[in-house]
Amino acid sequence: MYIKKSILEAAVFIIGAVVLCILAVLYCFTEADIPSAVYLVSWVGCLYAMLTGTERIARS
Repeated sequence: MYIKKSILEAAVFIIGAVVLCILAVLYCFTEADIPSAVYLVSWVGCLYAMLTGTERIARS
């Protein structure tokens, strides 16, 4: 059971890291006119989703 939890937690972290990297590339290297507040909300939302997801997995 512990292996399954650790694999799920790793998957959540990998998916979250990919999303954060995509957001960083969009913010730093593109000329899209997306407001900084949208990036901030997206970044914080992704971090929150990662933390709550791993917390739920650890509890079950």
